[in-house]
Amino acid sequence: MSSNIAFAILLGITACLGQFASDVYAPAIPHIAELFGVSVNLAQFSMPMYMLGLCSSLLVFGTLSEAYGRRRPLLVGLMLMLLGSLVCALATNIELLLVGRVLQGIGAGSGAAMWRAMFRDRFDGADLAKYGAYLTILVTFVIPAAPMLGGFIMHLLGWRAVFAAIILYALTMWLAVYFLIDETSNNYHKDHLNIHYIIKSYGSIFKNSVFSGYSFCVFCCYGAYFSWFTVAPVLLIKHAHLSPAMFGWLCFWGGAVALFLGGLIGGKLVKRLGSVFMLRLGWSLMLISGLFLLMSYFILGLTVSSSVIAMALFYFGSSFIWPNTFAGAMQPFAKMAGFAGSLYAFLQMAGAVVVGAAASWLASDTPVALGLVFVFSALLAWTVFEVVIKPQLAAGEAE
Repeated sequence: MSSNIAFAILLGITACLGQFASDVYAPAIPHIAELFGVSVNLAQFSMPMYMLGLCSSLLVFGTLSEAYGRRRPLLVGLMLMLLGSLVCALATNIELLLVGRVLQGIGAGSGAAMWRAMFRDRFDGADLAKYGAYLTILVTFVIPAAPMLGGFIMHLLGWRAVFAAIILYALTMWLAVYFLIDETSNNYHKDHLNIHYIIKSYGSIFKNSVFSGYSFCVFCCYGAYFSWFTVAPVLLIKHAHLSPAMFGWLCFWGGAVALFLGGLIGGKLVKRLGSVFMLRLGWSLMLISGLFLLMSYFILGLTVSSSVIAMALFYFGSSFIWPNTFAGAMQPFAKMAGFAGSLYAFLQMAGAVVVGAAASWLASDTPVALGLVFVFSALLAWTVFEVVIKPQLAAGEAE
């Protein structure tokens, strides 16, 4: 595929599959807990279990991509995701559903690792942040639509049809990758499967303080981002009495507007103002969103409007974080993009596992826990940037 824009769009749609498969299921959580006769906390736990499967496969797919290229591991992963989705669609108890979600996540790890490596194969320098920001506009129409689509599908056809939608998406992407996307790497070789080479490669990447610092920042921020999909369905559907369809509708419009504006503004401003300014602006907005959620609850109690406003503001701020942390972390590793992309994705998704699992077992009848997660994730990521990353960037500029 010769056009950069067409390549970015198709790769972006493929990249969205993993997040779509996670979030489209969110409105069904309270219903599934009731149907299977289990606690809401256990049903919520299926969200971080999906991310656990995803995390567990990222480094494997990243390693395979350095030995066999990007396309073949991606195609294998998409087939595993199809199998996991089928298990979920046919599940008759919560245990089988959890197994299917883990298998789904394992397959999704291929896309999460490969799209980053393929993006780095194709783009360099400021173009990484530029096309990454424009990819955020595409994400506007896919990821925020997932809870909305899931809510309507569940309302009309039942929760099993949600997994049928994931099967259709994954099958479409398998066909698109097979027929439309060429191999992007020129550096893969079977010798890269040598265990000593693998350990040395991952070790050298992780020892890079800029890479590990950016990765920790995204660990915190993505963990908070994912916590919304873990906590909000129970908070707003069960306790604020929204229907699953209305919950999805509000998530779509609140998230879509925020991500669209953030991607549009970020893509235009990053070359003019620089990634450092955009990152600080993003963390400021994320911090404000958490404080707003807490203050509105203590003043007004639990309200749908304040929760959605806080979510939209958090999304808007996060749209400045993702492309710039990704570009900063991946820039030094053009010849090791498979390893670097999978390690970065592993650390990002690990944030979803750790923070999402913690959020699933915290009280979900008030937005206090979610507000605190928003606040502390932004503060911690911002602190790491100023203390660890910024001095390294300044030293590099001085040289």
